[in-house]
Amino acid sequence: MEKDKLFHLKFNLEGNAGHILWNKDDKTTVEAAVKLLRNRFGSTGQNERFRAELKARRRKPGEHLQHLYQDISRLIALAYPNKTDEVTNLVARDAFLDALNNRGFVMRIMDKDPTNLDEALNQAIRLESYLDDYSATEPGRSSADRPSRQKEHFSRAVTEEDYHLSSQGAQALDLSEERMIRSSRRV
Repeated sequence: MEKDKLFHLKFNLEGNAGHILWNKDDKTTVEAAVKLLRNRFGSTGQNERFRAELKARRRKPGEHLQHLYQDISRLIALAYPNKTDEVTNLVARDAFLDALNNRGFVMRIMDKDPTNLDEALNQAIRLESYLDDYSATEPGRSSADRPSRQKEHFSRAVTEEDYHLSSQGAQALDLSEERMIRSSRRV
């Protein structure tokens, strides 16, 4: 029974994990194999590393808030395993706010008094959507802020006949405009 479990474990593992167990002798127990795998590939005893990653985590340019939230949640679970108390919620919230790396944005979120990571995310999403809407409709924004459009190029060969027709059309338009102006003065 023990040999069967070990065989199935060895058979189902791939990559580096599989290579480690294939090099073990026949006297290795399932318990020893699992312990070896946990030491080599598990997160046990690596809490400090995940806390350091959590502290250093910053939002990347163009990164969505949801992705940042998920990564912070993952790091919290690894840095503080088996803990879901009020202190852990505050640590997660603060790590998320620090990762935003925008002091003014964080201050606006903190004005809403989020008590945990979920509330901080909701406020951040709401504020970011307001800011995006405002900057998209802001009348005084510079042309550098507007999305660039590709310029269109037109070319057409103009013949003498086209030129004469267009100049006659322009004269006709000038006459009709003049008539409209005169009629509006009479009214």
